[in-house]
Amino acid sequence: MGLILIIDNYDSFTFNLLHYFEKFEVDCELIEHDLSPAKIDWDKYHGVVLSPGPGTPEKAGYLMQYINEIYKKKPILGVCLGHQALCVHKGARLVKAIKPMHGKISVITHNDQTIFKELPNSINVVRYHSLVCDDIPDNLQILAATENKEVMAVKDCQFPVWGLQFHPEAALTQGGMQMIGNWLRQNQIIDPLKIV
Repeated sequence: MGLILIIDNYDSFTFNLLHYFEKFEVDCELIEHDLSPAKIDWDKYHGVVLSPGPGTPEKAGYLMQYINEIYKKKPILGVCLGHQALCVHKGARLVKAIKPMHGKISVITHNDQTIFKELPNSINVVRYHSLVCDDIPDNLQILAATENKEVMAVKDCQFPVWGLQFHPEAALTQGGMQMIGNWLRQNQIIDPLKIV
Protein backbone atom coordinates (compact mmCIF):
# COMPACT_ATOMS: atom_id res chain seq x y z
CA MET A 1 0.00 0.00 0.00
CA GLY A 2 1.37 3.39 -1.00
CA LEU A 3 2.06 6.50 1.04
CA ILE A 4 0.01 9.61 0.22
CA LEU A 5 1.23 13.19 0.63
CA ILE A 6 -1.49 15.73 1.39
CA ILE A 7 -0.58 19.35 0.70
CA ASP A 8 -2.44 21.56 3.18
CA ASN A 9 -3.41 24.91 1.69
CA TYR A 10 -4.41 26.13 5.15
CA ASP A 11 -7.99 24.93 5.03
CA SER A 12 -9.98 23.14 7.73
CA PHE A 13 -11.36 20.73 5.11
CA THR A 14 -7.85 19.30 4.73
CA PHE A 15 -8.40 17.28 7.88
CA ASN A 16 -11.71 15.94 6.57
CA LEU A 17 -9.83 14.75 3.49
CA LEU A 18 -7.19 13.15 5.69
CA HIS A 19 -9.93 11.37 7.64
CA TYR A 20 -11.47 10.00 4.42
CA PHE A 21 -8.12 8.58 3.31
CA GLU A 22 -7.51 7.07 6.74
CA LYS A 23 -10.86 5.26 6.43
CA PHE A 24 -9.21 3.25 3.64
CA GLU A 25 -6.25 2.53 5.97
CA VAL A 26 -3.95 4.54 3.73
CA ASP A 27 -0.81 6.01 5.29
CA CYS A 28 -0.74 9.78 4.83
CA GLU A 29 1.71 12.56 5.54
CA LEU A 30 0.60 16.17 5.66
CA ILE A 31 2.68 19.25 4.88
CA GLU A 32 1.74 22.90 4.58
CA HIS A 33 2.17 24.65 1.26
CA ASP A 34 4.97 26.91 2.43
CA LEU A 35 7.52 24.11 2.82
CA SER A 36 10.28 24.50 0.23
CA PRO A 37 9.96 21.92 -2.58
CA ALA A 38 13.66 21.13 -2.13
CA LYS A 39 12.90 19.77 1.35
CA ILE A 40 10.34 17.22 0.13
CA ASP A 41 11.37 13.65 -0.72
CA TRP A 42 8.87 13.17 -3.55
CA ASP A 43 10.11 9.67 -4.37
CA LYS A 44 8.61 8.12 -1.24
CA TYR A 45 5.04 9.08 -2.12
CA HIS A 46 2.73 7.02 -4.30
CA GLY A 47 0.30 9.90 -4.81
CA VAL A 48 -0.26 13.55 -3.91
CA VAL A 49 -3.46 15.31 -2.82
CA LEU A 50 -3.79 19.09 -3.18
CA SER A 51 -6.23 20.36 -0.57
CA PRO A 52 -8.80 23.14 -0.68
CA GLY A 53 -7.76 26.56 0.54
CA PRO A 54 -8.45 30.29 0.36
CA GLY A 55 -7.36 32.66 -2.38
CA THR A 56 -5.93 31.74 -5.77
CA PRO A 57 -3.39 29.09 -6.78
CA GLU A 58 -0.62 31.60 -7.50
CA LYS A 59 -0.86 32.97 -3.95
CA ALA A 60 -0.88 29.57 -2.24
CA GLY A 61 2.74 29.26 -1.15
CA TYR A 62 4.73 26.81 -3.27
CA LEU A 63 1.63 25.06 -4.64
CA MET A 64 2.32 25.78 -8.31
CA GLN A 65 5.98 24.80 -7.89
CA TYR A 66 4.91 21.48 -6.34
CA ILE A 67 2.73 20.82 -9.38
CA ASN A 68 5.62 21.63 -11.74
CA GLU A 69 7.75 19.14 -9.82
CA ILE A 70 5.35 16.19 -9.79
CA TYR A 71 2.82 16.58 -12.61
CA LYS A 72 4.15 13.90 -14.94
CA LYS A 73 5.54 11.71 -12.16
CA LYS A 74 2.82 11.05 -9.57
CA PRO A 75 -0.92 10.45 -9.39
CA ILE A 76 -2.54 13.70 -8.21
CA LEU A 77 -5.94 14.59 -6.83
CA GLY A 78 -6.75 18.29 -6.55
CA VAL A 79 -9.76 19.47 -4.53
CA CYS A 80 -11.28 22.96 -4.91
CA LEU A 81 -8.18 25.22 -4.85
CA GLY A 82 -6.11 22.15 -5.74
CA HIS A 83 -8.34 21.52 -8.77
CA GLN A 84 -8.00 25.15 -9.84
CA ALA A 85 -4.22 24.96 -9.53
CA LEU A 86 -4.07 21.88 -11.76
CA CYS A 87 -6.28 23.53 -14.39
CA VAL A 88 -4.27 26.77 -14.33
CA HIS A 89 -1.07 24.72 -14.66
CA LYS A 90 -2.46 23.31 -17.92
CA GLY A 91 -3.51 26.72 -19.25
CA ALA A 92 -7.10 27.22 -18.07
CA ARG A 93 -8.38 30.58 -16.83
CA LEU A 94 -9.86 31.35 -13.43
CA VAL A 95 -13.05 33.41 -13.66
CA LYS A 96 -15.81 34.43 -11.30
CA ALA A 97 -18.47 31.79 -10.82
CA ILE A 98 -22.03 32.63 -11.85
CA LYS A 99 -22.59 33.19 -8.15
CA PRO A 100 -20.50 32.50 -5.03
CA MET A 101 -21.10 29.00 -3.72
CA HIS A 102 -20.04 28.83 -0.09
CA GLY A 103 -21.55 25.78 1.55
CA LYS A 104 -24.10 25.40 -1.24
CA ILE A 105 -25.28 22.16 -2.83
CA SER A 106 -25.35 21.78 -6.62
CA VAL A 107 -26.40 18.96 -8.88
CA ILE A 108 -23.62 17.92 -11.22
CA THR A 109 -23.79 15.53 -14.15
CA HIS A 110 -20.93 13.27 -15.16
CA ASN A 111 -20.23 10.64 -17.79
CA ASP A 112 -17.16 9.07 -16.26
CA GLN A 113 -16.09 5.66 -15.03
CA THR A 114 -12.87 6.56 -13.25
CA ILE A 115 -13.34 8.76 -10.20
CA PHE A 116 -17.16 8.62 -10.48
CA LYS A 117 -17.31 4.86 -11.03
CA GLU A 118 -20.48 3.22 -9.63
CA LEU A 119 -22.09 6.60 -8.87
CA PRO A 120 -25.31 7.89 -10.45
CA ASN A 121 -24.80 10.18 -13.44
CA SER A 122 -26.37 13.08 -11.53
CA ILE A 123 -25.26 13.68 -7.94
CA ASN A 124 -25.45 16.37 -5.27
CA VAL A 125 -22.13 17.96 -4.30
CA VAL A 126 -21.10 20.65 -1.82
CA ARG A 127 -19.29 23.70 -3.15
CA TYR A 128 -17.21 26.33 -1.34
CA HIS A 129 -15.81 28.71 -3.95
CA SER A 130 -16.41 31.93 -5.88
CA LEU A 131 -14.05 31.20 -8.81
CA VAL A 132 -14.26 28.48 -11.45
CA CYS A 133 -12.01 27.27 -14.24
CA ASP A 134 -12.85 28.26 -17.81
CA ASP A 135 -11.26 27.74 -21.22
CA ILE A 136 -10.28 24.20 -20.26
CA PRO A 137 -7.51 23.07 -22.65
CA ASP A 138 -7.90 20.04 -24.90
CA ASN A 139 -5.40 18.03 -22.83
CA LEU A 140 -7.85 18.02 -19.91
CA GLN A 141 -11.06 16.00 -20.16
CA ILE A 142 -14.10 17.57 -18.52
CA LEU A 143 -15.70 14.83 -16.41
CA ALA A 144 -18.52 16.73 -14.71
CA ALA A 145 -20.34 20.05 -14.87
CA THR A 146 -23.30 21.87 -13.40
CA GLU A 147 -26.47 22.53 -15.37
CA ASN A 148 -24.96 25.98 -16.08
CA LYS A 149 -21.92 24.29 -17.65
CA GLU A 150 -19.53 25.30 -14.87
CA VAL A 151 -16.71 22.75 -14.80
CA MET A 152 -16.76 20.60 -11.67
CA ALA A 153 -14.26 17.82 -12.47
CA VAL A 154 -11.42 17.18 -14.91
CA LYS A 155 -8.91 14.48 -15.71
CA ASP A 156 -5.67 14.81 -17.63
CA CYS A 157 -5.87 12.97 -20.95
CA GLN A 158 -2.39 11.49 -20.56
CA PHE A 159 -1.38 11.49 -16.89
CA PRO A 160 -3.11 10.17 -13.71
CA VAL A 161 -4.27 13.59 -12.58
CA TRP A 162 -7.81 14.46 -11.44
CA GLY A 163 -9.34 17.71 -10.21
CA LEU A 164 -12.62 18.19 -8.33
CA GLN A 165 -13.96 21.72 -7.93
CA PHE A 166 -16.41 20.58 -5.25
CA HIS A 167 -15.67 18.96 -1.88
CA PRO A 168 -15.91 15.14 -1.89
CA GLU A 169 -15.05 15.19 1.82
CA ALA A 170 -18.10 17.29 2.75
CA ALA A 171 -20.74 15.23 4.53
CA LEU A 172 -23.54 16.27 2.16
CA THR A 173 -21.64 15.42 -1.03
CA GLN A 174 -23.21 12.30 -2.48
CA GLY A 175 -20.67 9.50 -2.92
CA GLY A 176 -17.66 11.45 -1.71
CA MET A 177 -16.11 8.45 0.02
CA GLN A 178 -16.65 6.41 -3.14
CA MET A 179 -14.76 9.04 -5.17
CA ILE A 180 -11.77 8.89 -2.82
CA GLY A 181 -11.80 5.09 -2.99
CA ASN A 182 -12.06 5.19 -6.78
CA TRP A 183 -9.03 7.48 -7.02
CA LEU A 184 -7.04 5.17 -4.75
CA ARG A 185 -8.06 2.11 -6.79
CA GLN A 186 -7.37 3.78 -10.14
CA ASN A 187 -3.80 4.36 -9.00
CA GLN A 188 -3.27 0.94 -7.35
CA ILE A 189 -2.82 2.53 -3.93
CA ILE A 190 -5.33 0.15 -2.35
CA ASP A 191 -6.65 -3.28 -3.27
CA PRO A 192 -9.28 -2.94 -6.04
CA LEU A 193 -11.75 -4.89 -3.89
CA LYS A 194 -11.29 -2.82 -0.72
CA ILE A 195 -14.38 -0.97 0.47
CA VAL A 196 -15.25 0.99 3.63
